[in-house]
Amino acid sequence: MNNVSTGSLKIMTNYTTD
Repeated sequence: MNNVSTGSLKIMTNYTTD
């Protein structure tokens, strides 16, 4: 569960950073 939450957050951050 934690892994999924972290992954989703990382993707969102990646999109904003990119």
